[in-house]
Amino acid sequence: MRRNFTIIGAIAAVLLLQGCQTSRSSPFTGEFRDAAEEHQIFIEKLVGPLTPTRTAIARKDETIASLSAQSFNAELLLAGDVLDVTVIETPATPNTPMLLSAPLQLPMVEIPANEQIFIPYAGLISTSGQTVANIRTEIASRLRNKLYRPQVLVHRNSRRSANVTIFGSVAQGGALPIDGSMTTLAELVGQARPQVRNIENARVILQRGGAVHTVSLSQLYEDSRNDIALVPGDLVTVREDASFVSIMGAVGLQGRIEIIGADFSIIDAVVSARGLAANFADPEGVFLLRRDPDAPKGLRIFEIDLSDPVAILAAAQSPVMNDDVLVAGTASFARTRQILSLASQSIGVSANISRIVE
Repeated sequence: MRRNFTIIGAIAAVLLLQGCQTSRSSPFTGEFRDAAEEHQIFIEKLVGPLTPTRTAIARKDETIASLSAQSFNAELLLAGDVLDVTVIETPATPNTPMLLSAPLQLPMVEIPANEQIFIPYAGLISTSGQTVANIRTEIASRLRNKLYRPQVLVHRNSRRSANVTIFGSVAQGGALPIDGSMTTLAELVGQARPQVRNIENARVILQRGGAVHTVSLSQLYEDSRNDIALVPGDLVTVREDASFVSIMGAVGLQGRIEIIGADFSIIDAVVSARGLAANFADPEGVFLLRRDPDAPKGLRIFEIDLSDPVAILAAAQSPVMNDDVLVAGTASFARTRQILSLASQSIGVSANISRIVE
């Protein structure tokens, strides 16, 4: 009878061992390498700091450079501008007859949509394509046959039409006038002072003429072709999009990790995932997967040996990018360790059953 129960216990132990699944959260390092080779993707060893290539981070919507606009002349008068006009008649002698007994003051003359203003004794004057100096000369010319030595003063009181608007992730947003110190997109954004954590994730969105054009904030300053001339009525938004790196496999916590700052590195991502799993991870088999349209299959794979101090330093100096994937491979001995652990548990169960029978 006792022998029968011992056999039953042994059978139970075997069944327990077979019924337990030695699951794992990532492929063995060798399996990952084999899969990459099968897909004909070359795995690059990380031996130095990895610099993101511009082609890898370029956005499809970078269309700012395609816009063509002549530099805006801030001296030109536009509809909505407000002028102050003063006309003074200067006689040669006190007895010279004068039409004006006092200076003719015309404050707050707003240029209408048809860009024509009315000046007494001078009539309608077109301001289209004209400057303050041009208007002053034109008024004086028309008054020479009506007033004695007329002196004309024209001053632009305010500019309501030559404004651009900027808002979003900036310290100083609102409507700003296009003037001599601010005529281009980069000058506008610089004056508004962007407030972003990661310049690579920030976009500048320009709305003009019913169309929307965008460029990354970094490309706005790195490529002069994107620094286009502003046009009155432009609406600009600075927006920072959240970016993430995914980490999976033999780590403490799998998931998506937000990239905080342009220098957020591979090591930062691993640390944020609570490091490599002590009992399963293969420190020599950590892989970085990165999209790259110029690479075969549109993918580059970097292998990082976190048991090598040089590779650790290189990983600490290599920023991760949005949509990067980190995979921590499982060590080849991990499965053996799991089986031995389960076998130990099964033997313990068998022993307990035997003691109960006795």
